[in-house]
Amino acid sequence: MKTSVLLIVASVVLLLGCSGGVSFVPKSLTVGLFNFTPYSEKGFLFTPHSYSGDYESIGLVSVMISPSARLNKIATSNKNADGKTIFDKSWSIDRIDVNEALDSLYHLAAALGADAIVDLQINEISQSYNMNNLEPQVTIYGYKIDGFAIKRLGAFMQRNESADTVLISQ
Repeated sequence: MKTSVLLIVASVVLLLGCSGGVSFVPKSLTVGLFNFTPYSEKGFLFTPHSYSGDYESIGLVSVMISPSARLNKIATSNKNADGKTIFDKSWSIDRIDVNEALDSLYHLAAALGADAIVDLQINEISQSYNMNNLEPQVTIYGYKIDGFAIKRLGAFMQRNESADTVLISQ
């Protein structure tokens, strides 16, 4: 019995050791910023909360952004059994700017007459692609930003062009 358990444990260790899987994951620090200042300066409100004043409903707005990716194939000096060159394959994933999605959401809502997006939600999304079993799989991460576009009532904006400031009064 002990020999059987020892053989099973040894087999599992041997198989895992030869799996060719990930051997190192580097340290990672990700810092993000959703900068609402340029919109606040225009009198536009982004908030994850509801709005307690009077408002006119405009509609639900949503935007998703994800990066593009390319499969890179680099020839190696190795050949397969048929004498064909073996390629190393890896994915290059472009960077995205989340503020681009935020700006698109602002322009959409403003074009509809909104001056605020309330109940704002920002969520990470992912999509995995596996073209076929011969290519490595890739997972692309992006963002979905959505909320409720409204026009606040009882508030008016007055822009002082010389000082480039916005005054909001009730």
